[in-house]
Amino acid sequence: MRHRPKAHLIHGAFDPNGSRFIDWLAPYFEARGYEPVADFDYGWTGIFSAVFFNRRWARLLKASVSPGDVGVGHSNGCHVLKVAADLGAPFRTLILLNPALDRRTVFAPQIENIFVFHSPSEISTLIARFLPWHPWGDMGRGGYRGDDPRVVNINVESPYEHAVKGHTGVSTDKEFWGPQIAACAHRPPKNPADRSPHLTV
Repeated sequence: MRHRPKAHLIHGAFDPNGSRFIDWLAPYFEARGYEPVADFDYGWTGIFSAVFFNRRWARLLKASVSPGDVGVGHSNGCHVLKVAADLGAPFRTLILLNPALDRRTVFAPQIENIFVFHSPSEISTLIARFLPWHPWGDMGRGGYRGDDPRVVNINVESPYEHAVKGHTGVSTDKEFWGPQIAACAHRPPKNPADRSPHLTV
């Protein structure tokens, strides 16, 4: 029987169950055929909990991922996704919302497409950038700045009519951004060199 790909939703730090900033995306992925959507809720975590437990959570996540699945993360959830992929989780696509990752993160080779939604005015990941001995970075503010052609940046503040700002901005305009985010699961970048594409549903 052919595997039906799943979308794995991974929330960020300071969020006990992900419902505020990531679980709202489930209906949009279900509409794209990713059903059931898998919520990976690791519970509340603080700044230093991520240092000690992200790898453990990534190992647990890896066990539930099948080839062709999509990983969708917010903030610290993006780091959990990245580590899970490093450990061999066979994600086809990663969709990263305001990721708490270094701008020049190296992504695992099995991933085909990576979409980074970032907001230049947000301060949460900017602060994270300066935490010593911490895995977090400020990709959520500055976007990806490496040379991996699989990565496409989406600046949610410009030039869209539905521009939003902040670390959780896309969740404030769900009707527009939900379909845009879910559409990435089916849309490989036409031009990998274009790091700021205009997305349409």
